[in-house]
Amino acid sequence: RHAEEERFARAMRQRDILVREVHHRIKNHLQGIAGLLRQHSQAHPALSGVVDVAVARIRSVAQVHGLQGEGGQVNLVALVRAIAASATAPVSSGLEGVAPPLPALDEDESVPVALIVNELVQNAIKHATGPGVHIDMDGDQHGTRVVVRNLGRLPASIDIRTGQHTGTGLDLVRALLPRSGVDISLVAEGNEVRATLTLRPPVVVAV
Repeated sequence: RHAEEERFARAMRQRDILVREVHHRIKNHLQGIAGLLRQHSQAHPALSGVVDVAVARIRSVAQVHGLQGEGGQVNLVALVRAIAASATAPVSSGLEGVAPPLPALDEDESVPVALIVNELVQNAIKHATGPGVHIDMDGDQHGTRVVVRNLGRLPASIDIRTGQHTGTGLDLVRALLPRSGVDISLVAEGNEVRATLTLRPPVVVAV
């Protein structure tokens, strides 16, 4: 029995090494693709807008593969920090002061949530009427909120819950939303637009 337990433990260690190597290779390949797209964007300026959106989405997926955690969990704070850092324009944040007991992100939802946060950031950059796109997080082990703020205004008829007058980026956000454990809102107060993504179990798990 002892020998069998040793073999099982060795097999699990080998699996963990393989998983880390696969994630590392996937991340490198995605970053390579993003670099090639950047080169094409410089060669064809007319396509730069579309290419920038594609590159941002690829980078958000790459960040997921570089931030996989143990036990099927992803560090949500680190993921949001990475997305903010890789945005196509400067994004300020209050993330450095964020600390446990925020929950982790379930690995199965990591790519959709990364893409949603990325789209909210890119949408804020695209429609901002001035500098100052900002991203924050707060919460506890039962759930967390990701808040993206920018200077700007919203059409009176826009409704992100129903998809009314949302546009391509926010339509993608709606399509990617998990079936449960998530709420999203988009409101304007004064000269500020605020998108709030609230994540609860089973999308997030206590650590």
